[in-house]
Amino acid sequence: MTPQTLGTGDWNSLTTLLLTLWLFAFVTITFAISLLLGHAVIPSLAYTRQLPRLVRFLRPIFYVVAAIALGIDVFIVLQLGGQLGILQNIYPRFLI
Repeated sequence: MTPQTLGTGDWNSLTTLLLTLWLFAFVTITFAISLLLGHAVIPSLAYTRQLPRLVRFLRPIFYVVAAIALGIDVFIVLQLGGQLGILQNIYPRFLI
């Protein structure tokens, strides 16, 4: 299978796709860390009194950050659906 020749528009589309994938990875890591801190680390350390009790009030902030990151992730996945069409232009057949 030979790929098609890439033009300037194709390279721009590939750049946009790659940046979107990097943004998706960054936002997913932000979601995971925020949810982990808010749901596991802070309650555990507050229960064992290794952190002051006032730190427990940070939990809702981490939950809000995680919810926003999840919403952005869903939006990015919906955007990726339209951007993956460039791969069809480069490789007309995915399956042999």
